[in-house]
Amino acid sequence: MYAIVNAEIFDGYNFLKNKAVIIDENKIKDIIDASCLDKDINTLNAAGNFLSAGFIDLQINGCGGALFNDDISEKTLEIMFKTVLKFGCTSFVPTLITAEEKDIKLAIDAAISFYKKNPNAILGIHIEGPYISKKKSGTHNPSLIKRIDLDFVDYLCKKVKDIPITLTIAPEENDISFIRKLALGGVKLSIGHSNASYDEAMESFANGVTNATHLFNTMTQFESRSPGIVGAIFNSDIYAGIIVDGIHSDFNCVRIAKKNKGDKLYIVTDAATSMGSQLKEFDFGGFKVFVKDGICRNEAGALAGSNIDMASSVKNAVLNAGIPLDEAIRMATLYPAKSMGVNMQIGSVKKDMTANLAIFDRNFKVKTSIFNGNILSLV
Repeated sequence: MYAIVNAEIFDGYNFLKNKAVIIDENKIKDIIDASCLDKDINTLNAAGNFLSAGFIDLQINGCGGALFNDDISEKTLEIMFKTVLKFGCTSFVPTLITAEEKDIKLAIDAAISFYKKNPNAILGIHIEGPYISKKKSGTHNPSLIKRIDLDFVDYLCKKVKDIPITLTIAPEENDISFIRKLALGGVKLSIGHSNASYDEAMESFANGVTNATHLFNTMTQFESRSPGIVGAIFNSDIYAGIIVDGIHSDFNCVRIAKKNKGDKLYIVTDAATSMGSQLKEFDFGGFKVFVKDGICRNEAGALAGSNIDMASSVKNAVLNAGIPLDEAIRMATLYPAKSMGVNMQIGSVKKDMTANLAIFDRNFKVKTSIFNGNILSLV
């Protein structure tokens, strides 16, 4: 047991001062007045820095020099986890972009194994394609893009009993009855890489699509006579992830989306191999990707993931998108936890919650990450 002291605590709802957070094994035992703390308890001095729930990234392809698509293994997930921890991210969802179905099955099995061994580290697996639109493929390999069939629908509905599965799908390219069956089977469906019309998007929401993948990117845009997927997202209560690097979406678009979506908008990084490393080029989805000025682009010039971490994303939300600090932190903690249905375990700093925490300074530099109560070295 130990206590975190001298922190400006954001509990998910309010900022608290002169309080101590008591950690017992992997749980938050209590939050009390610092003046009432037992003088014999071990303490971690936060040096006046912010303390919040650990950040939660629901879409990350790779980092630390590793990419899930390139090495589909628990080793890659371990590298990714150790890397994101350096940036205050204590839970993530590894993302596999468009691949052959045999590789998707391999990825799900690797994720299941890691998921069972590391509670609260990964929150599931995100399969981003191949059931998407070739017209909105981005950096995905168009030769692998296809329609989902009944056998794979049944396979995913079976595997979701072992691990939460998010599937990015283009509804206009797939049978609506399959979308309905996936949703009823427990698969979390996200619209993305899609050329759907407004009406097609709204129909998919009515049949079980509950999320949107990297809002504004690789989807039909909002126009006066054609509201597109963006208009459908804004005119519904589905959740949406947004990349806050100033590259995938202008910061004014982030601000507009925040005003429209409120607590249904959360931050994702969509990070790739180079994040948390010194790499200037890497392979991604069968294409060579180059990192220049912090931007990842393939040889054709298309964006290929990002090079940003969660702490920097929160910083951008505050300093560049003008989002209040408390809301920016919620976008990286509480709201993604609610989207995944795990907000009773992680995503805020309350009694009996899992002790997944981040300590960061006024410049959003992470000083300490705490995972399942364990204080982790960030070196």
